[in-house]
Amino acid sequence: MGVYRRKDRKGSWWISYKNAAGERCQEPSRQPTKKRAQDLLVLRMAAAKMLSGTCGASGKLPPTKADEKEKAEREKRDAVTFAEVGERYMAFQKTTLTAAAYTRSKGIVEGHLTAAFGPKRLGEITREDVEQYIGARKGLVSPASIAKELNTLKHLLGKCIDWNLVAVNAAHRVKAPKVPSRVMGDLQPADVTRVLLACPEWLQPIAALLVFTGMRRSECLSLQWSWINRKANVIVLPKTKNGKIGYVRLNALAWAVLDRIPRSPEVPEVFPPIKDERGRLINSTQNTTVCFRRVCKAAKFPNFRLHDLRHTFASRLVNEGVPLQHVSELLRHSDLRMTMRYAHLQQDRLQASCERLDTIFADILPPVSGSTTVVKGHVNVSQPLLMLPTN
Repeated sequence: MGVYRRKDRKGSWWISYKNAAGERCQEPSRQPTKKRAQDLLVLRMAAAKMLSGTCGASGKLPPTKADEKEKAEREKRDAVTFAEVGERYMAFQKTTLTAAAYTRSKGIVEGHLTAAFGPKRLGEITREDVEQYIGARKGLVSPASIAKELNTLKHLLGKCIDWNLVAVNAAHRVKAPKVPSRVMGDLQPADVTRVLLACPEWLQPIAALLVFTGMRRSECLSLQWSWINRKANVIVLPKTKNGKIGYVRLNALAWAVLDRIPRSPEVPEVFPPIKDERGRLINSTQNTTVCFRRVCKAAKFPNFRLHDLRHTFASRLVNEGVPLQHVSELLRHSDLRMTMRYAHLQQDRLQASCERLDTIFADILPPVSGSTTVVKGHVNVSQPLLMLPTN
């Protein structure tokens, strides 16, 4: 019995004593000084001595109603399976995500995660189980899909901690396979014109609005006239990918596109559903993407995707000298690091900025004139390094 520090646990002092049943107990005192830890030890020992004569042969107090209630709740939590909490998680996600994001999340939870972990109790899921799931998915789907599934699992188990269903996130620190980087598509203005002219009539305004505003596909296809504010030159999106209100700035090009779209008071959508002779939806999310890919292949841009119009919007702005902070706000990125992928487009401007020092410090170190020689890896210059003034 006593007060000590543990070598493997830096921090507060620990205390060791015997409880009323004579069992050895060790616990962190959570006290900043040794004196306070000793005071706590005295209290623990006094309490154990007092209870030893009143707790019976077991040395333990009989359980109270609060103890029994807590035990019942703990047993109930321990019996919850992954499939049961998956339903609760999707109900929570429905209130925070857009319809498209909710559909993707539901597909991951119900189509893959529940199939793998459904019958298991939450407390039985280990890090090894998660790693085995990642290994089983390799070769079946792309690394990007595995990363999305792992992130969803981490978020789900994190919510379980918030709901007091588990104490540890079994997916924490599990690494997803590395996603190979993809070269972002970026079209020159003349190429953008070629692609837009090659689009069918119904697809032209969609593609044009994407490249002129930097909107996401789902935001554009779900756009409604009531969200557009002509006086403020802005589109107010009630809920974006991140579940927040978004503001899309409108320029003259975007207004030219919107003003050419027929509008009816009875139709709230900017791009209402269009069906063919068989009743199939032409401008669905999937068909819009597929149709645009075919257009790009026909225009000799086989690797250009619909989302690359958003990249083109950002790349053109950066090339025109727009600061990355402004581009990040226009793209509505939640983190500036997402916008830093366009930083390489500013290399010429960074070099020009760096070379401004040539003018500022021109009198201190003028350019070297005459010949130089290299001896054993060093440059020998006959001129002094600094042009210091002489007395």
